[in-house]
Amino acid sequence: MELTNPISVHRGDARYEPINPEVQQDLLDNNTDYIVVGDKTVVRKVVLDYSFELPIAGRAITGRFTFNHDGSNVDLENAYNFIKPLIDGVAFSGAIVGNEIRLVIVTNSIGENPTIRYRKTSIKVAA
Repeated sequence: MELTNPISVHRGDARYEPINPEVQQDLLDNNTDYIVVGDKTVVRKVVLDYSFELPIAGRAITGRFTFNHDGSNVDLENAYNFIKPLIDGVAFSGAIVGNEIRLVIVTNSIGENPTIRYRKTSIKVAA
């Protein structure tokens, strides 16, 4: 039985990977939250296209997080743009806890509970 690829809509077209779903997570102000973005034994690189939003104020930061790791340390790059005025009081970092690769989000008096929406892609560790 041939499966239909949801992007190309052609039978047996394995050249295109299906689009990863968009995920939304509500966060709390004055808090430290984290999102598990991968397993260090499975993925080498993770990319999150994201939108960090303050729904009431209408402010947002949009961009791309790129996580690279060597098994014990993770390097996080953040290429971003923002809808003015800039959101002060938010910090993003990467961490490895056990086998989990995490995006750590710290909010400090930003005025409301933010929302982050993201779509993940990854590159696997060589077998």
